[in-house]
Amino acid sequence: MSPPPPSRFTWRTLFARSQTALFVVGGDRKLRYANPAWEQLTGKPLSAVRGSKLSAVRKSASPFAPPPE
Repeated sequence: MSPPPPSRFTWRTLFARSQTALFVVGGDRKLRYANPAWEQLTGKPLSAVRGSKLSAVRKSASPFAPPPE
């Protein structure tokens, strides 16, 4: 009996179809992937910013708290 054919489903396919802006950052804080919704939101094509290092995001005590002044 032969194994089933490999699935053509990938996370990139799922992300590309999403209406929500999504992006993937590597352990070195460099942008690895962003979906078309992210490109539209930021106005920047992924090809121009892929590999850019992202700055750290400040964490607050509560995710709903306003940012520190």
